[in-house]
Formats: sequence, C-alpha cells, structure tokens
Amino acid sequence: MYKLLIFSLLSLVISCSISKTRSISETPIAGKSIDPTLIFFNFSVKKRNSEIQITPINTILTKGLLKSTVDLNENEIDDLLICQEDEYNNILDSQILSNPLVKTVEIYGDKGELYKKTILLDSIECGIRMPLNPKASQIAIYQKIDSVNNKLLVRQVIQK
Repeated sequence: MYKLLIFSLLSLVISCSISKTRSISETPIAGKSIDPTLIFFNFSVKKRNSEIQITPINTILTKGLLKSTVDLNENEIDDLLICQEDEYNNILDSQILSNPLVKTVEIYGDKGELYKKTILLDSIECGIRMPLNPKASQIAIYQKIDSVNNKLLVRQVIQK
C-alpha cells in the first residue's frame, strides 16, 4: 500500500512536470494576410478659396497589427474618406477622418465653467494608419460633398 501511494505521487509529479506543446498552423483567412502589414499615410490638408487640397507627405509600410476598433463616426459633409483601392479603383478598405480643419477644444471660462470652442484651421498635417490590404495598389482620399457624392482629392500609388 505504501509503495502504491509513493508510485502514485511520483507519477503525478512526473506528469505535471512534462510540458505540453502544441502547434497552431496559421492558415490565411479570406482577405487576411499571414504576415500582416500596416500602412501609415501622412499628408497635409490646406483650404484655399473654399477648396480642400491634399498633398501627400510620405507612406510607410511596416509589419504589425492594429487593435480592432469600431468606427462610430457618421460620415458628415467635409469629412475625408481614406480608401485603399486596387488597380481598377475598386475600394478594398476605408476609414473616415472627421474634417481635420475643424478642431473642437474644451476651455475653462473666467468663472471656472467648462465650454467647447470650435477652431477653424487653414492647414494641418495629419495621417492615418490602417491594416494594408494585400490587393491594394493605391490609396485615395475623398471629400464628402453631400449625402450621396464624394469628390476625389488625391490618389497615391503604394510603393511595396
């Protein structure tokens, strides 16, 4: 009986000390890359004669993942729609950027009250980051001009 108890304890210790490894095979999911790439697209936005002009600054590709986020922004007039497109100008992925020339800040008043103030800018440099769709060959920025139509402001080829 004593030998059986020692044998059981010894078996338990040995079985707990053995590390188990398991391999997970990475299989591509539709539209997802095994080796994910991020695109950082930096650009300047200027307003001249009530027209918005976009000038690309640089495009950076790097390995990595973004945390998934839910886009809660409503697409309003003068917002920018940044799109990844294929060589036929089909939109593969997009992201909304609220009008970067309109900034809302919170300010303390003389009596300590907090209120919002809207500042209209003439120009600003900004950028976006998003997962790169492997089929994307260019990035385009559109301006929402009304409830249905968007105006193309710039299209930039992605150098891979």
